[in-house]
Amino acid sequence: MKSKVMLIMLISLTLFCVVLTVPTFASFSSIKQIFDTPSFENAPEKTEIEAAIKEKNPLGFMVRNKDELNRAELAEVNDPTNLTLGRPVKVFIPNESVFQALMKNDPLTKLLKQCPYAWEFPVINKKSGEFVGSFRIEKIQGKWEFSELGGYLSSQTLSLISDSSRLADFMGKAGVYAIEDYAFFTVMPLHTTFLLVVKEGEEYLVPFIHGDWKEAYGLRSGEIYSRDKVVSTVGPVLQQFRENPNSLAGYPNKTDNKNIFKLPLIVLLIIIFGAVIGFYVFRRRMGQV
Repeated sequence: MKSKVMLIMLISLTLFCVVLTVPTFASFSSIKQIFDTPSFENAPEKTEIEAAIKEKNPLGFMVRNKDELNRAELAEVNDPTNLTLGRPVKVFIPNESVFQALMKNDPLTKLLKQCPYAWEFPVINKKSGEFVGSFRIEKIQGKWEFSELGGYLSSQTLSLISDSSRLADFMGKAGVYAIEDYAFFTVMPLHTTFLLVVKEGEEYLVPFIHGDWKEAYGLRSGEIYSRDKVVSTVGPVLQQFRENPNSLAGYPNKTDNKNIFKLPLIVLLIIIFGAVIGFYVFRRRMGQV
């Protein structure tokens, strides 16, 4: 009798686990399928881009110019045949409408899909499996050309954004189990590439800050934020940049940081000087009593 009860309990527990697991797996598969599109394999420009890669040999360029590119991951790579390409990522290039939307907190998805775009190709070290950089190809004057070689994004970011399974897992860990749409786009004045996802009609953004910076203007690289939060943070920065293109945008400015710390120092010196004078006057008065 006890064995039957135990068997029933075991079967019930198994069914319960299956019920919990199936929706999660289904959500993961659904998000992964969305991140799998658009695919470079189905892109109309695929043949032209592949011809440009074959002609210009970007991997050879990256190895020959690794010192100038300043990618630490390339330091030990001396032969371009030791490099291979990862899954290309479609990255939109924002136009004026997108910048206005970012400053006004208007929807971005539809506007982004109307923008020109580039394909970002991650570059991988065959031996170590490490992502060592990337290059971009975009349409310039009607022809697909290299627009950037070396890459702005970190190895960890390149590894994430070029893998639909990792992206789906990343979303799940952030509590996002279903999305309707997504887009990558780069805002160069902010030195940031954003992942935009649409969940239940609402837009959320994940900033991936270029280089080794972990945070800029209150946004941490690789964390998901509501569009409201991102706009309230970067909107004023973009406005400042548009009013003065030579002004700081994106990375914190070390010179400005020094100026920030100079003020408390000056105030402290004034306080000390005032205290000394006050103490001297106090002693004089005490001596007169």
